[in-house]
Amino acid sequence: MQKKIRFALIVVTLVGLLAAAVYAIYRASQQVPEFYAEAISIPTEAQEEESDLMLLQITTLHNELQGKGSWREVFKAQTINGWLAVDLPRNHPTLLPRGMHDPRVHIGPEGITMACQVDRGGFRGVISLQISAFVESDDVVGLRVHKARLGAIPWSFRSVLDRITDAAKKSYIDIDWRQVDSDPVALIKIASAKGDRKQHIHIDAILLEEGAMIVSGTTEIAPK
Repeated sequence: MQKKIRFALIVVTLVGLLAAAVYAIYRASQQVPEFYAEAISIPTEAQEEESDLMLLQITTLHNELQGKGSWREVFKAQTINGWLAVDLPRNHPTLLPRGMHDPRVHIGPEGITMACQVDRGGFRGVISLQISAFVESDDVVGLRVHKARLGAIPWSFRSVLDRITDAAKKSYIDIDWRQVDSDPVALIKIASAKGDRKQHIHIDAILLEEGAMIVSGTTEIAPK
């Protein structure tokens, strides 16, 4: 009888420990980056102006790339988030992979953090990526993914990268993956603004500061 009681106590203890571990993992998976909680709390209607500003900046940059000479654009995180909150779901609802929504970004000198909601199979959480940006060559931008997390739990790079690749294909972005010290690196080729081989767009620098990303470069037109 005592052996049966002892065995039952061991089973109960193991079940209790397993339940506690599962609950701890679940709680960790539900953690939300502070910047994301703040950004997602802003009402959509309050971000219309920032979304419009982002579209204006994109149009302005596109027009500058059409000509010859140097160009420079400052993209603020709040403006990018305004576009992500308003124009992305309104005019590009299929751009994000199924089950992922409400992306937001944080920009700082140390890098870019991207986060979004994932809702699949009855499970909900926030996936975040820590990324650094650099100029690989004149017409190639590099994005190095340092960490991928679901809440506070390390997340598989593979599943995240597959979704990034799918989104890039939908936007006709030329993306190539490399590996650097176990970190995946996305190399993105910048296409000519006109699709003209005689036009060459050079990315000179990508600078990150608190709340903003500054991109500068030069457009050259080959002589006829």
